[in-house]
Amino acid sequence: MTKDVFYLPSFKQLTAQKEALTEQPWYSFDSIDDNHITTRPGVYCIASSKDKGASKQIIYINQTDNLKNHLTSYVSITNITTSKLEKALVNDPHLTAIRSIEQAHIYLKNDCYYKFSQIDDTRERLFLEHSLKFTLSPRYLTVRAN
Repeated sequence: MTKDVFYLPSFKQLTAQKEALTEQPWYSFDSIDDNHITTRPGVYCIASSKDKGASKQIIYINQTDNLKNHLTSYVSITNITTSKLEKALVNDPHLTAIRSIEQAHIYLKNDCYYKFSQIDDTRERLFLEHSLKFTLSPRYLTVRAN
C-alpha cells in the first residue's frame, strides 16, 4: 500500500513561476480571438487601465483548467452564467458606471488586459494563484467553495 505524498512547491519554484508570469505580455480583451487563445491550464492575471500605455492595476488573479473558456465568458454578452469577477465589478462602489453584467463585459473588453502562464499541475496552479494574490494584492479576491 502506498501513501499519497503531499506535494508542496518550494519557494524557489514559486518564485520562478511568478517570474515566468511577470515576463508574459499583456493582451487586451478586445483582441480575444477564439482561434488564437489556448485551452491549456494555468494561472492568469487581469488588470485594468483606461490608457493603453499607462501602468496597469491588477484586479483579479485566478487559475483555470481551460483559459479560453474563462476569458471568452468574461466578454461574451450572451454568457448565461455570471462569474465572481463580473459580480464584483457590478457591486464595486468605485465603478459607478457598471451596474449590470453587460456593462461589466464592456468594461472588461474595453479597459482590461490579461496575461497567462501555463501550469499543468493542479496543485502548482493553486499554490501560485494564492501566492500571487498574497504578493500582488488584486482588487478583487474570491473564495473557493470546498
